[in-house]
Amino acid sequence: MSRDDVQTAVDLSTTSKVPEANHSRSVLLRAVDRAPFVLIGAAALGIVSLFLPVVSIGQTSMNSFSTVTNGDGFELLGLMLILIAGGCLVLLYERRWTHIAVGSASLVVAIIGMVDGVGSISRLSRYGAPVGGGLVVLGVASGIMAIAAV
Repeated sequence: MSRDDVQTAVDLSTTSKVPEANHSRSVLLRAVDRAPFVLIGAAALGIVSLFLPVVSIGQTSMNSFSTVTNGDGFELLGLMLILIAGGCLVLLYERRWTHIAVGSASLVVAIIGMVDGVGSISRLSRYGAPVGGGLVVLGVASGIMAIAAV
């Protein structure tokens, strides 16, 4: 073997390992870069879910702002709007503290949304009322927010 062959083999072995390490790091960085967009989309989906029917009884349907569902829609609407503003803050100021603060707030709001959804489902099931699409979409949006928080 000539010296050029050895150098080529060394170059090939070192260059094949470096892109793998950079590739896994770049995948993680791309996921972190997309998290604010996912958070904003999930919060917008959560806002839409608040206006969807939570329960439909006969000709009447009620959303999250109804007194039957304890009117939790106003609190959740405010929290979701704060999360959208926080997601925009993360996009404008790419600092570590914005990621931590908005991620923590997203996790808290996701837990509140899940607890509210499960509480409404259990409260409505006592009366034999069918669960509406609003609670299902709220649960999905809360799950996405929890994932985006991590």
